[in-house]
Amino acid sequence: MALLRASSGNVRFMRANLMATAMIFSGEVDTDIHFDYGIFSPSCRRADLAEFKRLDLRIDQRMPHLSGHRLFPDWHGAIAQLRTAVERIQ
Repeated sequence: MALLRASSGNVRFMRANLMATAMIFSGEVDTDIHFDYGIFSPSCRRADLAEFKRLDLRIDQRMPHLSGHRLFPDWHGAIAQLRTAVERIQ
C-alpha cells in the first residue's frame, strides 16, 4: 500500500483489500491527502511485501508462458500471433 497521509487528524487510511485503500473518518472531512511514493521512498513496497508474507499470499501455479526452461516466452509463437492480428486488422 502506498503511503497515504491526511492533513486532518480525524482521517485514517487502511488496506481495504489487495488493491484498494479505505479512508476511515468521523464527522465532516476537509483534508488534503498526500501520496508519498517514489523511487526514493521504497518503504511502502517493503510494508506490502511484509504484509503479503504475513498473510501467506502466494501464487500456486506458474503461468503457462513461464513454465518452460527458457528465460523468454515462445518468440516464434508470439510473432505468429502478432502477424495474425495485423492481418485481421488490415
